[in-house]
Amino acid sequence: MVDAVQIFPPGFRATDANGDPITDGILHFFDSGTSNPKTVYSAADLSAPSALGTTVGCNSAGIPVTSGNIPTMIYTGSAPYKIRLASVILGGTVWEFDGVKGALDTSAFLTSAFTPSKTAVNIAANYNVGVVDKGKFLKVNVSGADVAVTFDTAANLGNGFWIGISLSVGINKVRIASGAADNFKLNGGTTTNFVLTRPGQTIYVVCDGVDFYVDGQVPSFIADAGIVRIVSRTNTPPAAASGDRHIVTAAPTGAWATFPEHAIAEFGFSGWFHYVPQDNAGWTAFVIAEQTFYHFRSATWVPNVATAAIPGAILLANLADMEAATHPSSAVTPVLQHRHPAHPKAWAYITYSAGVPTLQASYGVASITDAGVGALAINLSVPFSSVNWGDSLSGQAAIPINVSVNGKNASTINVLITDMAGGAVDPAAISFSAFGDQ
Repeated sequence: MVDAVQIFPPGFRATDANGDPITDGILHFFDSGTSNPKTVYSAADLSAPSALGTTVGCNSAGIPVTSGNIPTMIYTGSAPYKIRLASVILGGTVWEFDGVKGALDTSAFLTSAFTPSKTAVNIAANYNVGVVDKGKFLKVNVSGADVAVTFDTAANLGNGFWIGISLSVGINKVRIASGAADNFKLNGGTTTNFVLTRPGQTIYVVCDGVDFYVDGQVPSFIADAGIVRIVSRTNTPPAAASGDRHIVTAAPTGAWATFPEHAIAEFGFSGWFHYVPQDNAGWTAFVIAEQTFYHFRSATWVPNVATAAIPGAILLANLADMEAATHPSSAVTPVLQHRHPAHPKAWAYITYSAGVPTLQASYGVASITDAGVGALAINLSVPFSSVNWGDSLSGQAAIPINVSVNGKNASTINVLITDMAGGAVDPAAISFSAFGDQ
């Protein structure tokens, strides 16, 4: 490709001091600093057919034209040049400029397309990162053991150094550190070391000559689908393994004393560092010790439990929840519904025919025992925890009757049915229900 520059913009006219066209103007071209005539061209490729010669005349409108009186553009190469406008009518030289720069010389530029390269390197043992590793992509195999990747100083690696590191395979960890305690900036925090824990987890580190920056991260393809794995929620740094994370609770102590509440503390292989979750940005954590999901919203970690205002997981009530009858957000399942203190624990509907009682319908009643005229025992499937339980009895008959308790224990209630004079009678039917703690 030829280096060329357009000498005048489109629409150029040679004019006098009053702005009127110079009708007999002649443009002269020379090599810079000399009187050697210089050929100029009408085309940017500076080809021989487009040569205009060393002078170009102007028409009556002051526009540069070819020898055929056709308006033309004027091009020259990369060498500097001198240009002079002359007019016989105006008495000679109108103006002259020397040392005018030509086109940008691109002869020293690359003549082929640049193809960026990234060299992949497989490692399975401890590795020291040096200047020669710039632009490499380390594929780390941790099948046998943890692998330490230790950086030279940021000053030695220099501004512009970068490298990619990926845990490619294995169940162990990649331990990344600076040999000179230079800082790594990541996840809004600062640390001198950190770890990769899952296959597929990848980072790109850039150096500015002072510190290292994690410029990009690729999460593990078998990791936690955007969920941060948390060991526990606590304010006291526990004994930890590299990669362990905890949610910091109020009044942190020890190595966490300067960490803010709600931060995530992570243990690198030489100490603790932390990062602060972004509010209302969808951060989700699974706390292993509690087997519970938490969301970070409104500047605090909130368990993923449904409320009247916020959707979430439904916590099922257990036996203790039902009997305490105080849990604000537990859902009741059919198998435990009857364990609420206000719910009947047993009921029965019993009919009589020819003096014989029959248990027609019931819940929590194992059987009934006919103890004679006007006498009946109702036996419960599950005994109450004591004799202090409530009951309700009613009856149906052709005459007014009384249905009363004639003694009970934790598992049986004896029923007495009498007429208004106190004589024992068999009714048409009786109904029974029981309340209390079983």
